[in-house]
Amino acid sequence: MVGEPAAETARPGSVVVVDASVIVDALTMPAETALRAALSQHRLHAPALLDYEVLSAVRGLARGGHIDDIRAGEALADYSDLPIQKATADAEQRGRIWGLRHNVTPYDAAYVALAARLDRPLWTRDAKLVDGAGSAARVRLVLPSSQ
Repeated sequence: MVGEPAAETARPGSVVVVDASVIVDALTMPAETALRAALSQHRLHAPALLDYEVLSAVRGLARGGHIDDIRAGEALADYSDLPIQKATADAEQRGRIWGLRHNVTPYDAAYVALAARLDRPLWTRDAKLVDGAGSAARVRLVLPSSQ
């Protein structure tokens, strides 16, 4: 997906798997109104590791001076309010993740494997993840609004 949601995932209430790049940008980039609107139209799913990745990314933005501590706190509070269904990895899911070990990190594989299990698209801002996932799942590249 480039920019706007693809027609196949634009149905209100449909499930999409989201990774940390999409969520962090939606929470911290004021210009991303279209992204926030698109996310609000779907039921969001993610691996449970999303919590840690969001915390890490917001910490990095604050440490790097891209956002201040107040904005970081607001972003984390907003994150807590998001209705994201988080999935843990059972043995079957761990097998899917392991099967992707030659193409992507286990962290990225967790998102790809969940999208495959749910047979729903994964939204990401990581072009390498799109390539690395191959045919394991449908992965849509969501570009920033300015592109």
